[in-house]
Amino acid sequence: MAEKIMEFIFIMLAAVTFENAIFTRALGINQIIFKIKDVKSVLTFGSIITGVLTISNIINYFLNLTFTYFLVPNYIKYTLFVISIVFAYILISFVVRKFYPDKYNNLKIMLTMASFNCCIQGVLIISVLQNLSLVMSIAYALGSGIGFTIALLMIYIGKERISMLNVPKAFKGLPIMLLYVGILSLAIYGLIGHQLPS
Repeated sequence: MAEKIMEFIFIMLAAVTFENAIFTRALGINQIIFKIKDVKSVLTFGSIITGVLTISNIINYFLNLTFTYFLVPNYIKYTLFVISIVFAYILISFVVRKFYPDKYNNLKIMLTMASFNCCIQGVLIISVLQNLSLVMSIAYALGSGIGFTIALLMIYIGKERISMLNVPKAFKGLPIMLLYVGILSLAIYGLIGHQLPS
């Protein structure tokens, strides 16, 4: 039992690290990063993306079990992955509309951006390719969502600190943010044990 718990924690931490590396290498960057105004918005977006990841990964696990019994072409598999994301989007949308109707209009845009980005699809494909068990799929989804949230928080903090500096006119806005993300990605890339080619 202790071995399974340690494996669960290891996969979750690996997903956190991997998600940060993927995010900072520009796979998950989209317009929401530049529209987030405070830490609460970052955490809200992160919890939405974690929920979508977890629900769609659970659905995907059961779909993948079905794929092993029937020979299903890859294009149908990936179409069903997208359908599982849509189902997670509808489910979370329904829950938010039912229990938090006053916040639904504010969260609708965040929910759409969190559900339909390359981060979700990438995590689903990796979970299936690795043939993770249900518990490990959930751990990977939670770790990826937490990693994405940490990366968003790093981007937000960097954006806040850069706004207080006297940045040259040529670098204001997106260029300085891309430099920041590049340096951040190199730092994280080094922290997880990789070395640049010499």
